[in-house]
Amino acid sequence: MKTVFIVLTPKKRNSMSGYLVKFIKFFTANESVVIHYRGSADDRQILSELKDANSVTFVTPLYVDGLPSHVLEFLSRTEQLFPKGINVYIACNCGFYEGQHCELAMDMLKIWCKQSKTNFCGGIGFGAGEMLRVLKYNIYLAAIFGFIGIALIPFAHTAAISLIITAVNFVFFWFLFSMSMLKNSIKLAKNIHNSKSFDISYCTVSFCPSWLFVGFASIYWVLRAFFFHGVLPHKLFKHYNSK
Repeated sequence: MKTVFIVLTPKKRNSMSGYLVKFIKFFTANESVVIHYRGSADDRQILSELKDANSVTFVTPLYVDGLPSHVLEFLSRTEQLFPKGINVYIACNCGFYEGQHCELAMDMLKIWCKQSKTNFCGGIGFGAGEMLRVLKYNIYLAAIFGFIGIALIPFAHTAAISLIITAVNFVFFWFLFSMSMLKNSIKLAKNIHNSKSFDISYCTVSFCPSWLFVGFASIYWVLRAFFFHGVLPHKLFKHYNSK
């Protein structure tokens, strides 16, 4: 039993797709191979790994309500080269709150499976992908605060306990908001392991209503625009004449 995971994000690092595939792979007991697709040069390796595989899982972001153009190009180029009857799964993630935005992308893969004579077995649409990706830094912060707290125990007991409690809180909130992602990653992994088909389902960040998500997202993008691109907050609300 072998599963090939094809990560189809164009990002070289810090992508939600790369983050997501780690969980799915971890909960899949099968022999597995992860390939980060970078272009047509990877076709040979992918097709070679698929020869003795019983399933393939596409892990992709959502672009413009569908599969990204480089993914469509890859699928078109390899349509008749995939092993016939191989089980196909998909994990699609988007920045929107609702995972249902991934529906069209999954329908596109369904149609491709019919054309390539492969077996579409289901998938998960993950909403709030950017928020879930950023939340992983809670683990790093927890490790830093926890390490400093433990180191300070002999010298400043009260401060040390405070830092350790902060570290525990970081982990707690990561787990709280990521519960739905983890649950659905396990669901997908189990179906891959058992070679079962299942209905497409969707999820989003857990214990976070949409109005709170919008608040978090707005603050995040304002800060990102300023610190990464040097765009002042007031310019984000400026009306530009496109003529």
